[in-house]
Amino acid sequence: MFLEKHINSAHFLIVDLHGMYLKDAIIDVEEKLEECKDRGVEGLKIIHGYHHGTTLREYFQSNKFKEDMKCAGLIISLVHIKNLGDTQIGVEMQKLQKGKYRL
Repeated sequence: MFLEKHINSAHFLIVDLHGMYLKDAIIDVEEKLEECKDRGVEGLKIIHGYHHGTTLREYFQSNKFKEDMKCAGLIISLVHIKNLGDTQIGVEMQKLQKGKYRL
C-alpha cells in the first residue's frame, strides 16, 4: 500500500545531484530529507543521472544508503525506480528524528 500511495503521489521534493561527489550528494540528500520532515512531505526524488558514471545511482539505491540514513535518524524506503537517472524514496514521517550523518 505504501508503494502505491507514493508512486501515484505528486508529493515529492526533488534534489538534483548531477555532477556532485558522493560525499557532497549525501549531505544534500540528508538536508532535503530534513526538509521533507519539516514540510510534511513523504517522498524525495533523487536525480542522480546515469550517463556519466553510476556511483551516485548505486549508492542511493543500496541498502547501505538506507542504513546510513537510519544511523542519522532518518527512516526511508526505496519507493520506485522507473528511470535510470533518478530514484524515488519514501520518508517514514513518524520515525524521523533530526540527526547528521557524516562520512
